[in-house]
Amino acid sequence: MSAADMALMTAFLIQDYAATKGKPVTRFRIPKAVLWPGPMPEARREQLVAAWKEALLADWGWIAFDNGKHFALIEAQLVKGWVMLGGKRFTETKLKIRGEGKAALNAMRQSLTDAAKTAAPVQAAA
Repeated sequence: MSAADMALMTAFLIQDYAATKGKPVTRFRIPKAVLWPGPMPEARREQLVAAWKEALLADWGWIAFDNGKHFALIEAQLVKGWVMLGGKRFTETKLKIRGEGKAALNAMRQSLTDAAKTAAPVQAAA
């Protein structure tokens, strides 16, 4: 099955699931093993997956990304409303790292560790 055909089938299955449940579906997970099961050279599988992701976005408006043993999918239009970390923040922070070196990286690591200790545990969606 071609990547474009797999993208079509994926979009159809999402639509069918939403229709069956009677509610819109804006995000989804798909086990990686179900797309092209069976023996296949890894390079070929990677080519198919990349083409599937491209077709899924271009033809059907879904962004797919790797998430462990799954692909996570989200409607592309939803991403437009997400907060953007712009280039200015990245440039300023890279300059700080360049100037301070490991000390800056260690401070970032410590800040993230401290925040994780005080944050509420993340619960998996049902």
